[in-house]
Amino acid sequence: MNRNPKVLYKTAGLIHWALLIPMLFFSIFTFINNVSGSQMKNSGLDQLIYIPMLLIVVALTLGRFLYANTLSKAKGKSFYERMQAFMSAMIIRDAFFEVAGIAAAVVGFLTGNNLILLLIILIVIQFYLNRPTYLTIENDLKATRNEMEILKA
Repeated sequence: MNRNPKVLYKTAGLIHWALLIPMLFFSIFTFINNVSGSQMKNSGLDQLIYIPMLLIVVALTLGRFLYANTLSKAKGKSFYERMQAFMSAMIIRDAFFEVAGIAAAVVGFLTGNNLILLLIILIVIQFYLNRPTYLTIENDLKATRNEMEILKA
């Protein structure tokens, strides 16, 4: 098995963006479907719009807590083990946002309400801000200069 932190860094980036793609495709499908009028409007399911909003709040709070908790457990370990913890923490945090985004798309599809899809824009912004970068790894893992040079090499 390759114990190269650089491989973990590249894999983390791929996984991060791969979690976003299904949500985006389903949201685009929902938007097009709702605009074309093929979805029944005002189907009596309007109370469902609160579910994605609640899930966003859960994603922000619980996702960040679990992210920080997972990284704190890796303190004092090797750089490779901290990179593994970073990747796990990132996937957990991103999964919460993906669930909220898919829920928004499903609710938009069921209710014919495209306004709920605005949450997807917020989630995409959140994904962009949370993307794995050298700076986030350096700050979150408290990586040394030597460790960062290994990662960038």
